[in-house]
Amino acid sequence: MSGSDPKPPDASGWDPGFDGHAEAQRRRIAALPLWLKIEWLEETQRLLARMHRVDSSEGPDDSSL
Repeated sequence: MSGSDPKPPDASGWDPGFDGHAEAQRRRIAALPLWLKIEWLEETQRLLARMHRVDSSEGPDDSSL
């Protein structure tokens, strides 16, 4: 294969390397049904709210770092 030929996916189905990854990820996300995208967004919002509460409760004097 020449350097410009795309590499075939490995046994796991993943293309080796990073080339084309972002575009492939956009295609996979675009193919998801709307209800699943909304569910993902709602879960992400809950996770961020929990992270914000934990971060706010620690304060600037957190000595565990």
